[in-house]
Parts: sequence; structure tokens; C-alpha cells
Amino acid sequence: PFSMSAVLTPLLGWRVDRSGGRATLCVWSAVAVALVHLALAVTALPASLLLLGLGAGYSVFASVIWPSVPFVVDSKALGTAYGVITSLQNLGLCLVPMAVAYVHPLTRDWRAPGLPLSEWSGVELFFSALGAVGILAGLALGCDPLVRAALNSPTGRLPTGARIFVQDGWERSPDLPRPPSPPAVPATDAVFAHRPARTTICLPLQPAGKASGASAVSP
Repeated sequence: PFSMSAVLTPLLGWRVDRSGGRATLCVWSAVAVALVHLALAVTALPASLLLLGLGAGYSVFASVIWPSVPFVVDSKALGTAYGVITSLQNLGLCLVPMAVAYVHPLTRDWRAPGLPLSEWSGVELFFSALGAVGILAGLALGCDPLVRAALNSPTGRLPTGARIFVQDGWERSPDLPRPPSPPAVPATDAVFAHRPARTTICLPLQPAGKASGASAVSP
């Protein structure tokens, strides 16, 4: 799965930037993860084939979750938002292995009816339950129609052109149009607007051999 993510995530991110659908894809990636772990627990399908589905789900999730933050969080809180997400991710990386160590001894003798004994079936069901929690979280994220519209838009804006939050402010503004950009200043004007005028002093020509300097000085 991680090898697939290393290859697919940039390509999927490029596609999502152009087509949108982040809120929808977030839910479907959780569905893929939950179904793959459920299949690993209760079916005899080859694990190598199912892991392809797990890699696809993880790639989709990684390509939509991180770019979604600036679309629904005010610019003044982006650092806090990314910090909270990273903290929760690391908390999961800390707690889930301990949970697996607890679940595995309790379920190592369980098996699905009609299938050979697999000591990891219970752990896979635990992972499938975590995927179900991810589905519920994705659905909850889409309950707000403004958030869903912003995340599913390629540009992260509402159909009116507004953002969820005013740029550099805390006021929610679903009905405000996009403020016009300031007029561009030509590069030549911007560079020379505060530059003092140059003065050219012309000196009379002197016969050859007597003048050692230039005939014009431009300070």
C-alpha cells in the first residue's frame, strides 16, 4: 500500500486539483479501507490482491485530506489545524498498535465459518471497524452543505465565488462575493517609481591625446 501511495498520490492529487470531489472521495477511500480489511477477515481472497485495494484507498485519502484544510479553515488558523491533524495522526500511530496487541490474543482462536483458522481475523475486523468510523467521520464532514460544496469544488470556493471564511478573518461569509484583486502595477512603473531622475552632463570634445576621460558622465 505504501509503495502504491508513493506513486499514485501525486497523480491523484493532480486530478483532484482539476476535478474536485474531495468530500466524496474522502468517504469512498474510507469505504475501500473498511471493505478490504473486512474481506481479509472473512474471505479467502488472496491478500496480495486485496492489498491493492488498500493501497488505492490510502492513496485517495492522502491526496484529498491535506489539501482540504485551507478550504475550510481560516488562514490565521492553518498552523493550528495542521498541528491538530498531525497530533491526531501520531496519537493513532501510538494507540492502534497497543490496541492490536490487546485484540490479537483475545481473538487469535476465532475464525469465520467455513474458512481456515487465521489468528489475524479478529485484528482485521478491528481495522474494518476503524474504517467504519472513518466513513462516519466523512459523512459528518459532508453534513454541512457549505463545507461539502467547498470541498467538492476544484478551487475550494462556493458556486458564488465566496470562501467559507473571509481571508485573514474569522467571520464566516457564505454569501460574500470574491473581492476584486487590486489592479496590477506595471513592472517598469513599480521599479522606477521612486528612482531619482538621471542627469547627463555633456563635456566639450577635446583633441586626441589631451583627454583622458570619457566625453559624457552619467551619475
